[in-house]
Amino acid sequence: MNSETIYRIEQRKNNFMKAPQDHIGQRLNFAVHLRKNKRQQAVIKYREKNINSELQAGKEEITIKGRLEFSFGAIEKLLNFIDQNNCKMVLNQILIICQSNQDLKILDFPNLVLRFTDFLDSIYEDEISEIAMTILMVLTSKISYNPMLYIDSLDLNKLVLCLNENKPKTSVKVFKTFADLASDCSEMREKIISLGIHKKLINYSYQTNNIKCLRITSEFIKSLAIDQKTLPHEVFELCLATTKKFLMIKKTKITINSLTALSLFCRENLRKIQAVINLGILDDILKLCLHKNKQIQEASIYIIGNISYGDPPQINELIEHNIFNYLIKTIDSHSNSVRKETVYIISNIIASGNKYLQYLLEHEIIDKLICKLEVDDYHFIKELSFVFYNSSHLANYRNFRVFVDKKVFYFIKGPLCSVNPVSIVNCLKFIIAVLKVYGENDSMEAIESMEYTQCIDVVESLCNNPNTTVQMIAEDILEFFKKDMAYEFSWNY
Repeated sequence: MNSETIYRIEQRKNNFMKAPQDHIGQRLNFAVHLRKNKRQQAVIKYREKNINSELQAGKEEITIKGRLEFSFGAIEKLLNFIDQNNCKMVLNQILIICQSNQDLKILDFPNLVLRFTDFLDSIYEDEISEIAMTILMVLTSKISYNPMLYIDSLDLNKLVLCLNENKPKTSVKVFKTFADLASDCSEMREKIISLGIHKKLINYSYQTNNIKCLRITSEFIKSLAIDQKTLPHEVFELCLATTKKFLMIKKTKITINSLTALSLFCRENLRKIQAVINLGILDDILKLCLHKNKQIQEASIYIIGNISYGDPPQINELIEHNIFNYLIKTIDSHSNSVRKETVYIISNIIASGNKYLQYLLEHEIIDKLICKLEVDDYHFIKELSFVFYNSSHLANYRNFRVFVDKKVFYFIKGPLCSVNPVSIVNCLKFIIAVLKVYGENDSMEAIESMEYTQCIDVVESLCNNPNTTVQMIAEDILEFFKKDMAYEFSWNY
């Protein structure tokens, strides 16, 4: 063993269980730092605990189903601790209590509502008023059993006064409160209208650029539109003008709400259908039927569907706006609802008279309609069958020739083979109408087309259908062929 190795061994022996002084100092400093850190953490917790204890003095705590519950009495005591210095902190504490408890019933403490509305005064900053408004929203979301009592207990004028640019956050909460109340029930909507609150909300929407407020206003108007049959005319006109303005904003949610409101407004009401047409936005609505957003597509085409329910002058408006140029695209939409509504609109249009059927037959969309008979979609085919059913009542020989020349009997086998009795009956009635008109014009082309396309074989199989109406119409159709065979036999003989 050399001297170097011996020296190192001796060194290790001498230094065993010892450490350099500077290392000891470092360790001591690190230990002090740890102790200070822990102490600081403890002090922070202690301070927080003291603050909470002071704020929550007198709080009633009971355990229900393993959860910590708080009563309104406790909240009221917390409110008594509020001063200018701790206002925000106390309100936040109350908000946490309200959000964590599902059983609080504010109607048991009617004066408490007014206590919170006091914080909506202009002397309080926006952030404090917003918290107070949030508390009211949280509490009132739990009183669906009698919301009318809540609105009676509110200082509504104070809420409306919060609608100003100096309190943008609170304004949004106020808008949201009234929108939620309006969506609740008809009685609530009537109350809001009777107090004139709708005017103040809508008028404020003309003064603000706050997109959240505008979006919530569009929800509010959509809720009012639910009662379109009982809605006062002046309220309807105000909502209609505002909805037109909202459509120009081009924000997705606002657009969807506005379109839905328009659809509700003009549902089965000729006067309101005309009012929507008079807005001068029919072209815009038709373009939105082709929008890439599915919800916008559906909301737009529902408006057109409601307009198609109208009288001939209103149907003329759709024709003048080249309705079929849009429907030829919507019939291929990815949305089942849009496709179904498309054929509903077409059946409504042609039901208004033969000239409208003629417009349809002169447009290339007729080819798509006939081809779509092969689509395997129960609800779509049911709606499409009404197009052919309505045609059977209005078409003349020239009209029916268009259908026959486009091989309608080949494609109509699809719905005839379906399990939907409505689709089957509608299509059978179309066939029998074609055969009658062709027979009156001494033409055998329809019968020959049915034989060539083997449509007659499908009709024959329907004589065994469990539905008696289907059986009867199928047998009536076969009578045309029996007569034709008898005629041919007598002629040959």
